[in-house]
Formats: sequence, C-alpha cells, structure tokens
Amino acid sequence: MKRRNKALSIEWLLIIAVGVVISAILITVFIMAVKRARKSVEPAMEEMSAAGAALKDANLASYNGEEVTGEDVRNLLAKYLDDYSGTYTAPYTMSVNNGTSTSSYNTRDNLSKTKDASDADHYIKPNRLFGVSVTRNANGEIVSVSFTAR
Repeated sequence: MKRRNKALSIEWLLIIAVGVVISAILITVFIMAVKRARKSVEPAMEEMSAAGAALKDANLASYNGEEVTGEDVRNLLAKYLDDYSGTYTAPYTMSVNNGTSTSSYNTRDNLSKTKDASDADHYIKPNRLFGVSVTRNANGEIVSVSFTAR
C-alpha cells in the first residue's frame, strides 16, 4: 500500500507541474496580446489628442481680427489657460494690453488679477472693447494671442 500512495503523489505532482506550465504559457500569451493591442491603439490615441488640440486651437484662431469685450477676454483667458498651472504652461502666450500696460499669461495662476480693479496693470475692464490678434509660427501652430484695448 505504501507504494501505491507514492505513485499517486508522483502523479499529482506531475499534474500540478503540467498545470503550472500551461498556466504560465497562457499568461505569457495574454500579456503579449495586451502589448500588441496597446501598440496598435497608441497611434490612434495620439492622433485623437492632436486632433482635439487642433480643434481647440482652431476655435481660438477664429477670434483673429475680431473685436471682443473685456468680459470676453477674461472668459477666453480662463477657457484656454484652465488646463495649465504652475510649471505646466500653455503652448502659446496670451497677452493683454489694457491701455495702461501689457501683461502676458501662459498659466491660469494670475488670472484673478484681471478682476482686481485696484491692480491697474492687470485689470481688464469688462465693458471695454479689445482687438484680437492671433500669431502663428511656420508650422501653423498658434504661438501667441494678443488682446489690445481700443
């Protein structure tokens, strides 16, 4: 009887070893499939991000040559600089000449100053009219947007 128990335990060990090997092969195949799927999806994700950025920039470019109010200037600054703060700066600079001085913004950090009437250098009067000028580089990317008081 002892011999039979040893034979059964060896059979079970072989079955477990085969199960472990098959599991390892299945896991490896699954990991390779996930890597392939990720490689095929990454270019599409990058293209979608670029298309989204281009659409956002295209909307900003539509203001070129237009005349907007100070409230619109504040809203545009908030809208297009909302994603940028601290060391993360926008790919373009937005400058405002409020008639007193010119201020440049490429993050949302100082936008609260545009509503502070006691800060004449940054204050944007809500009902004042501003001309918009969009500047592009050689690649057609927006590098700056200027708002000039009229």
